[in-house]
Amino acid sequence: MVSSRRQGLAERFSRIGSALVSLALVSCVALIAPTPANATACPPASAGGQVIGLIKVGNVEVPLVRMRFPRSGVIEPPKTSKVAGVSDAHAPLNADLGTTVIAWHVAYGAQCPGSLNPLLKLPVGATFTVYDFNSPGEGQVYEVANKVLTPRGRYPESWFNQGGPHRLALFTCADRAGGVFRKTAGIFAVPVEK
Repeated sequence: MVSSRRQGLAERFSRIGSALVSLALVSCVALIAPTPANATACPPASAGGQVIGLIKVGNVEVPLVRMRFPRSGVIEPPKTSKVAGVSDAHAPLNADLGTTVIAWHVAYGAQCPGSLNPLLKLPVGATFTVYDFNSPGEGQVYEVANKVLTPRGRYPESWFNQGGPHRLALFTCADRAGGVFRKTAGIFAVPVEK
């Protein structure tokens, strides 16, 4: 049975207006991975903020930090390639319902590849594990259900739906040409039953 806290969360998310959600998410993914022109050293993971969880892809472990979702509707991952950010305006990691939105920098400066980039190489059907430090336990295994590469700014509202069973939507920039990312890579994953 879904707890009253989670029911309240589901009700809160269901009240978000469609227009606001679409505007916010289009803006957020469009700015996911700007590369600083003057970046010479990779910022440490501590530059990302307080760690709330962890994604483990094979033998790679990437800290998860909370990302603030400002009124402007722009989500920008933490200012380091060493962590991934979890949107505070979407379902939390331990949710029973809705979409948890996670974003990371595919690169942060010329010499700083994203630590979560191994996730991009996983085929549909492969698994990875997410650990939520607010929910002690062995972690939740997720299966990659779908992968997309889409022009920036073209994101169906259904990708961010806050109803229905819990799932993850993970985003980063892709297809860099002339210093500009032209596409967004999206990975959608569903929990594997324990």
